[in-house]
Amino acid sequence: MGNGTTNVDRWVSLIETHFGDLGDETTTRVHCLVRAESGGNPEALSYAGAHGLMQIMPFWAEEFGITVESLYQPDTNMWAAREVYEKQGWEAWDPYKRGSCR
Repeated sequence: MGNGTTNVDRWVSLIETHFGDLGDETTTRVHCLVRAESGGNPEALSYAGAHGLMQIMPFWAEEFGITVESLYQPDTNMWAAREVYEKQGWEAWDPYKRGSCR
């Protein structure tokens, strides 16, 4: 893209909405995770069945009382990611906690 933005940059305000109260370090990490998990594609689906921007697994949708399909909606996906974070911290995104998204 000629203007220097990425597919991930368009989600900055959404990240702020759901994680901003946790501070800049956290929002920076979430931004990095969105890049690593989905490349900023809200319709991303992993080989393991994880959905959306933050690659939320379907069992979380059931636990949170939402549909799996709703995980493709950016706001719902980011809300679910915050809920997962509240339950497990960064453990849910374990490969990245020791990697480039520290």
